[in-house]
Amino acid sequence: MAGLASADAFKFLQAHTDTSVFAAIGIEDSSLVLGTEADFHSHLSDFEVENGELIDTSNNLKINVDAHGFLFESHESSNNNFSIESGSLLLEGEPLLACKSPNSNKFRIGTGPCALSEELDIKLTSSSHISASSASKREAFTVPSGVKDVATISSDIKLEFQQAKNTIGDFFNLNAKLFGALAINVGTKFNQMPIRKHASSSKTFFVGGDEGERVFFYLKSDSTLVDQFNKGIHIFPGGFVGNVQPEGNTDPTPGWKIIDGHLTLNEKSFFACETDDGDQVLSSEYCNYGTPVVLYAIF
Repeated sequence: MAGLASADAFKFLQAHTDTSVFAAIGIEDSSLVLGTEADFHSHLSDFEVENGELIDTSNNLKINVDAHGFLFESHESSNNNFSIESGSLLLEGEPLLACKSPNSNKFRIGTGPCALSEELDIKLTSSSHISASSASKREAFTVPSGVKDVATISSDIKLEFQQAKNTIGDFFNLNAKLFGALAINVGTKFNQMPIRKHASSSKTFFVGGDEGERVFFYLKSDSTLVDQFNKGIHIFPGGFVGNVQPEGNTDPTPGWKIIDGHLTLNEKSFFACETDDGDQVLSSEYCNYGTPVVLYAIF
């Protein structure tokens, strides 16, 4: 395949998952890592390939490969075998992999293999090869009126979610793709509170509290959601979010999407609605005495 021009800039990284969600490249401890745009915020990097060298144009550092096959930044270049062909970044003519970082939701980018860690096939895509349909998947998330979002999620909270996820039996081979959700509206009682469900009320998911278990989600290619038990997610009358019921005519509700690290339904956010018992339930519709929240996805 014919390569592109000798200097070609790119910014976007597409992870080949069932959801085809675009991710972002950032720098962490000098290593190139894959995460969401919300992980890096203003610290995203732009790169270009010139004369076989991969260069971070934000600081003019060059990308090398360490003894374990991972990419890292340095002032000197020891590798000039990068190329872009048909829009994809290759090293010595081969695509790259991403390996799950220990105690982190991010993936280190390298040549593989990933030893004992989770491995993800990835495609680094030149900005000149992003189609209009792909670009539409990268629309910016708009924080709704009445909500104050957070700049970053603390590493302690991310580790807490990862530890909870590790306790789930992987009966449906979903765990590698599951993510948790935090309800956020800084300045209210809904400041980074997990979504939970109670065994006695599967038609509604709860915002925060200590009862029940955390809900983990998997976004399918048809824009529907299932939980860690492979049960579909349905929107009930009143906008209440819960599991598809074994009885009755309920199907998983489509229209879910992750935008800039935020879980949305039809590109809109949610409300935490207070019940007569004083619980807070998750709804896609406005409710009396409700509080608007955004849902941050934690992989």
